[in-house]
Amino acid sequence: MCGLLDVAEMLAERTGERLWLCGECDAVWLEGDDLSEPPYSSLTDYEPVGGASWDEFRVVRDDPSDA
Repeated sequence: MCGLLDVAEMLAERTGERLWLCGECDAVWLEGDDLSEPPYSSLTDYEPVGGASWDEFRVVRDDPSDA
């Protein structure tokens, strides 16, 4: 796992799915996950729920510590 320097909160508006994605190592954390823990999955392995495509996700917040 990388140094967590480029983690962004992402949202698929149609489905409401929210996740956190590391632009450096493609780690994926789901809503409610602790970002200081190992990631839930990776970008290549995770399938968004509700039929959302990766193209539907938009950045909500670039720095999760702003929450």
